[in-house]
Amino acid sequence: MSTTAAAPPPPVPQAAPQQNAPSTTAVQSQGAPAAAPAKKTRSTPATLRLLLAVSVLASLAFGAAGFQTGSSQAGATADASAEAAQLIGIQSVRNDLVRADAIAANAFLVGGLEPADQRAEYDTAIDDATREITRLAADDKAGDTDFAKVNAEVAIYTGLIEQARANNRQGFPVGAAYLSQASALLNDSTLPLLEALVLASADRAAGSFSALTVSLVWLLIALAALIALIWVHLWITRRSHRYLNWPLLIAAVAMLLVGVVGVITFSNTTGAAIEARQNSYAKTLALSQAYTSATEAKSLESFTLIKRGSGQTLEADVQTAIGDAKTRLDSNGKDYLIGDDLRNGFDSWVEKHKEIRELDDAGRWDDAVAKAIDQKSGSANAAFTAFSTATQDDIASSAATTTDALGTGGAQSALLGWLFLVAGLAAAVLSWRGVSLRLKEYR
Repeated sequence: MSTTAAAPPPPVPQAAPQQNAPSTTAVQSQGAPAAAPAKKTRSTPATLRLLLAVSVLASLAFGAAGFQTGSSQAGATADASAEAAQLIGIQSVRNDLVRADAIAANAFLVGGLEPADQRAEYDTAIDDATREITRLAADDKAGDTDFAKVNAEVAIYTGLIEQARANNRQGFPVGAAYLSQASALLNDSTLPLLEALVLASADRAAGSFSALTVSLVWLLIALAALIALIWVHLWITRRSHRYLNWPLLIAAVAMLLVGVVGVITFSNTTGAAIEARQNSYAKTLALSQAYTSATEAKSLESFTLIKRGSGQTLEADVQTAIGDAKTRLDSNGKDYLIGDDLRNGFDSWVEKHKEIRELDDAGRWDDAVAKAIDQKSGSANAAFTAFSTATQDDIASSAATTTDALGTGGAQSALLGWLFLVAGLAAAVLSWRGVSLRLKEYR
């Protein structure tokens, strides 16, 4: 029996090796684009640290800006008050000197021994002027040397007046020459010096009043700092979903309350200063300048009679002074009001002056002189004395109103400035504490 061998199984085909086949890593590196780097975002703790710095700096800025606002307003108010007082004082000196000159000229018309009451009025006016010059020179911050010159010229003026009196008592005509020389010194040198001082002081006063408004710029910085702190509080509230952060809330509320009080107080101070400048201060200057012109007219009235035969040439100067006084006594269109009694009082004297001039122009010089030196009720001198007294009272009242308005506002601004500083420092501590509480939650 034959046996048959079993056929071997067919060979298993093998896959041909792939030449240069890229690896999986290689395929990924070559076929797929590289992934973009992850975008960096600020972490919440880092943001909180930034907000901590912002809140502390905003609080400090609030205090510093508010303190600067108060200090600036207090300083500007004090300067404005000082310059206003200086200006009013210079006007007072000018008025006293012109009044003394008017009294001396009117008393000279009497001839011989002058009336005792007029001599006393003259001495009072000169004493008031010299005393005020000394005070103004001591208080003058600008260091004007013209006050010393004015004082020296007043001494020369009074010496010339004494010469005029001595010669007039003895009936010497040269007395009129001394009187004219004294009046010329006063009008051509002393009064222009005082006018220059008035203008310089007025410019400084205007600068101080303007500085009051400029000081409010610092208040805007304080308000911006308050807004920044409130924003920090709102950001943390939204982020943490916690509506009460007591330190931050207390800081924001404190700054808000002080800020509101500051806006009201600083604005009121500025408004009061502006109102004083346009009202009582302007009225004081107008009345003082009107009084100067009116008194100058009164003085010239006497000189129209002293210089017999040439009085008509001086009358033109009298009318110029009268016109200036009337213009300044008219407060129509102004923020201040000058009473009708002053204008009526001055008009009463003007009518009396016309009567004197009519007598002189008619050749009745003796009658004109008698009317000019009359001191009785209803006379020209009585009318001018009443006007003079009322005007000086109004000047003093308006000046006091100006001083009170500026002084009160300045004190309030200074106190509030310190309140801003304390509130800012306290808010800085509270802000640091409030933000730090949130930071601890991420540690």
